Parts: sequence; C-alpha cells; structure tokens
Amino acid sequence: MDMTQCMKGDKLLLRNGEIATMDNIIVKNHALVPKYPYCIVLDGVMRTVTKEGLEFSGTTTPFDVIGFVPNDLIDKALVQIKEDVINGDVTAIEELLKQVPIESLKSYLPEE
Repeated sequence: MDMTQCMKGDKLLLRNGEIATMDNIIVKNHALVPKYPYCIVLDGVMRTVTKEGLEFSGTTTPFDVIGFVPNDLIDKALVQIKEDVINGDVTAIEELLKQVPIESLKSYLPEE
C-alpha cells in the first residue's frame, strides 16, 4: 500500500479485514518520523504505519494497511440495508451490527 495516496478520512482495509480511518501525517520533527509518519485510527485507537502501510517495518502484522476500502462495496451494502429495512427484515443488519465495536455504535447514536 502506498500511504502517500491517502487523505484524511479515507477508509483503509487492514490485513485482518478490519477497517481503519486515515487520520493524519505526523510532523517531521516528531520522534517516530520518518519510519512511521502515517496515523490511522481503528476502534478509537491511534496507530502509526510506514509509507508502505506496515505497522512494524520489515515484517507483516494483522494491522498493516493493505488497501483502500472500495466505495462500491460500502455503497452496495447500503443499498442492501435500505432494501432490507423497506422489506421489514433487519435480521442481517442486526448480525452486521453485532460485529461493530460498542464504542462505534455509541458514537453513532444521537446524544441523550
């Protein structure tokens, strides 16, 4: 993965199948630069990766960035979700939401 192609907010696919979000690039005078200048966020946790998307230089880990999340995949899932809701069948959506971290679900809900 070429992290220089990433922009803040991009959805990134990790080696373990999870999806992280591009957050920022660490300024040059920070101690982690130049090895790990790219900050990604996964489940509210900030991680840093190399220009190649590796969490640890020279080896692979489950949290390496391997590519962008295809927008068409998300769009297709949204279309299916809308169809399921219209048809009154939310079983698959419920199963999907069970895989979402609790903190992500809480952040989605309106504040009380």
